[in-house]
Amino acid sequence: MSFIVNLRQRISDIVKDEEEKLFSRESIVGPVVAAFAALTDGGVGAVVGLANVGTVTPVIRAGSTGNGALGTWVAGAGCFPGIWTLMCVEPTTNLGRFELRDPNGLPRGIVTVGSAFTGPLSGTIADGATDWAGGDVIDITVATLAAPNLALYDPAATNGAGVPYGILLIPADANQVQPVHVVLRRHATVAAANLAWGAGVTTQAQKDAALLFLLNTQFILSNRATV
Repeated sequence: MSFIVNLRQRISDIVKDEEEKLFSRESIVGPVVAAFAALTDGGVGAVVGLANVGTVTPVIRAGSTGNGALGTWVAGAGCFPGIWTLMCVEPTTNLGRFELRDPNGLPRGIVTVGSAFTGPLSGTIADGATDWAGGDVIDITVATLAAPNLALYDPAATNGAGVPYGILLIPADANQVQPVHVVLRRHATVAAANLAWGAGVTTQAQKDAALLFLLNTQFILSNRATV
């Protein structure tokens, strides 16, 4: 009984306001995460990511001119599921430059033909018998795992947990018939100073980047420990 009371008190230290009828929360079925238990209060208040990145498949979009080989592309830090795009923005004979955009349409880097690119997606675009033309597009589909698992947010993670997913409120309990995590996901005001961080977050800049991401996904952040 005391554990439940302490858990509720801890949640109230973090969540200052949220939508009614648990709209702000999301339940995620998954195994107990040992890394959560290593944190204070079992990880309550930890910024978490979702390990949900599956296969990565690049395809030249129909109507494009160039025919260079795409080779193997793999997920990198900050990758998440969806359709990423590479558009040729600077065509050059036997070369060229492509802009990488994520599924939200945000620019994530410039890829030079013939040179290995490392970023949220990593791979190489080769020059083909027919040069790439301006406006050529390569679609890179990052599949979603059928059974994703919750994990501590780690900006270096390449499995999807490198993107902040939410804030852990109730960690799964091994005594549950079907372990379920409860995560704060949207439309909430939280005390940023009371959040917990995993071992992969080592600098204030990394925390600030994660908080900015949460702010852009409908969270309101307070700089104070209490409000």
